[in-house]
Amino acid sequence: MLALQYYRDGLCPLCGMPASICQAPENELRVKSNDPIRCHFTTQTSMRQEAHTSGKNGKAKPNQPQALLYTAEIRS
Repeated sequence: MLALQYYRDGLCPLCGMPASICQAPENELRVKSNDPIRCHFTTQTSMRQEAHTSGKNGKAKPNQPQALLYTAEIRS
């Protein structure tokens, strides 16, 4: 457990990479970001949440929408 805590203490709180890599001055201009990729599960749950809480689906807006859980699944 001490080794795990030591490892976690060495991670950057922003990106989760080892701080020795992501905060090293010599890496400042070497880091490049990739194009974003889409999480299809998050897309579907976000679309469902938006439709459900906006009232645009022909139903009344739900009470306490922040308490609703939205899920997604892969259908065969």
